[in-house]
Amino acid sequence: MTEKLPHASPHTSPHSSGDDQLALARQTALRRLDRRECSTGDISECLRRKKFPADIITQVVQELVDRKYINNEKYSRIVAREQTLRGKGPNWIRMKLKQKGIVAERGAIETLIQEVTETSELDTARAVLCRRYPQARANPVIGKKAIQALLRRGFSYGVAREALASFDLDLG
Repeated sequence: MTEKLPHASPHTSPHSSGDDQLALARQTALRRLDRRECSTGDISECLRRKKFPADIITQVVQELVDRKYINNEKYSRIVAREQTLRGKGPNWIRMKLKQKGIVAERGAIETLIQEVTETSELDTARAVLCRRYPQARANPVIGKKAIQALLRRGFSYGVAREALASFDLDLG
């Protein structure tokens, strides 16, 4: 008969000590960080899904922040750059950061976008129009679709209208 080895999981018996759970939570968080950059919200959610107690989650996240393994500002820059390069607007980026547990004001997002990219919000919107809707200015139906697409991508209505209005001027 084979003996069962103890399995390290947050669901261990009630006899498992807090130190064991803390070490396991720390190991789980570090494994997650080893794969990719994360925010405090990402790590908290990962540990919550693994059913670690709230006090252990708080302690591990604070430890990782203190050791500078997690930096929400750096993570925000990465997300802003990545989403801007994909043609997303400030509203989309703000929503993406909120999903990751980072709440940012509109002005802060726009400043962040300008810091990490060389293009303005209007230039990004124009690039999307040029790539996806080259006939937007010539055909009003396509123009409406283009504006709706820009709105879905997180651009404001004003920026979408301005991008469409100045679109054909850039082509000439």
